[in-house]
Amino acid sequence: MKRKIISITKKIPVPVVLPDGFYNGVYGGDIIAINYEGEDYELIAAEGIRGFNFKVVVEIKDGNMSFEVLQQ
Repeated sequence: MKRKIISITKKIPVPVVLPDGFYNGVYGGDIIAINYEGEDYELIAAEGIRGFNFKVVVEIKDGNMSFEVLQQ
């Protein structure tokens, strides 16, 4: 069944710098999605993973970013 589209918007990525700290996120493909202060952010991982909705913790310290998968 075809469904109706009511609008199209352009999503323009804007590079940002988040403060040092730990962030909970969700990983799928090569994208990690996090929410910080009510805003959604997408982080691109160096390596992708098959599947989606893997819980991760992202660490940002002195401009260096890494993450750890909590479940698989």
